[in-house]
Amino acid sequence: MQEIFRTLPRLLRELDADTELREAMIFAVWRRIAGSGLAEHAIPVCLEGPRLRIAVADRNWKRQLESLSGQMLFKLNAAVGTPSVSYIDFEIDPSVFLRMPTKEPQPDTDGIQIAGHEIGLSAQGIDDP
Repeated sequence: MQEIFRTLPRLLRELDADTELREAMIFAVWRRIAGSGLAEHAIPVCLEGPRLRIAVADRNWKRQLESLSGQMLFKLNAAVGTPSVSYIDFEIDPSVFLRMPTKEPQPDTDGIQIAGHEIGLSAQGIDDP
């Protein structure tokens, strides 16, 4: 994965005319620099020239991310290797998050399975005085 991100600057120069591919690459870089926790709350919507639009669920997320936008912009362009994005607009759009697949709840076990059975769930049924 690291090698793919190292080739981004050259790919973006060569594919400058292909805006759809450029947008997909910028979105991938956004998710990478945002990290998994933040990427769930700030979803790229579109790239319009040098302006990246990011959907957020509410005013609190918008305010928080706007305060970090300079750092995020620097990280994004550094990861891409070219000044591809000049502005990041954070827009409140809860509908984007409704379309996202929900994560399955994680069991409160260590996740070990034997013969298709969750050990933690099976162990809960054992009566041990």
